[in-house]
Amino acid sequence: MKYWLIAIFFLSSFAKADGFDPFIDYSEFEEATQEEADIHFFRNGRFLTLGLLGGLRGYTENYGSINDPGGSFGLFVAFFFDLRFALQVSYTLSDHDFNYRNTILGANETTATSFEVKYYTNTQNVTKGLGRFNPYFIGGFSQIYRTVDIDGAASSRDGSLGFNAGAGFEVPFARNSTYFGLEAKYTYVNFNDEGKLLSDGTTNTSFRLNGDLYTLYAILGVNF
Repeated sequence: MKYWLIAIFFLSSFAKADGFDPFIDYSEFEEATQEEADIHFFRNGRFLTLGLLGGLRGYTENYGSINDPGGSFGLFVAFFFDLRFALQVSYTLSDHDFNYRNTILGANETTATSFEVKYYTNTQNVTKGLGRFNPYFIGGFSQIYRTVDIDGAASSRDGSLGFNAGAGFEVPFARNSTYFGLEAKYTYVNFNDEGKLLSDGTTNTSFRLNGDLYTLYAILGVNF
């Protein structure tokens, strides 16, 4: 009898070692954890956010020398997959004075249609005062268009694809149905005239064009 018991013991050990046991991967704890996460999301999460963006957009390097920073505003909608990840679509508009050698020559209207992913960090282990903030990282791409109107000349319009990266935070209020936030973002973009010499309308100057974009926004959002 003991030989049969020894044989059964070795066979069961071999089966478990090779993964043949049909119950080896089953865990009631894992199912309970997933169920708890789902309940937490339905109680405290959000499915959709609509909001307003308002702040400042500017150009960097030599683009920044001929385009003054300008006020920017827009709209966005964010779709949440869970408590951490969201897909955001936004449209923003900004106006910039176009100047050369401290003389305003016209205006530059810049628009951006953006598709971005937001990742919210876990604040459960921080102090109570900071736990109210919801910090996040944001990244994606934007289709950017510039419409430049020069006094005494025909307007021109061009576009380029840009890549965004930034960070921000949100502070909820009104029982988490609304929030206020701040966001800073940098956009790497390569316009068609990048690296070329600026033209004053008749001849090229010695001013070479280059630079990217940055935005600083205050955000007001409504959760659904």
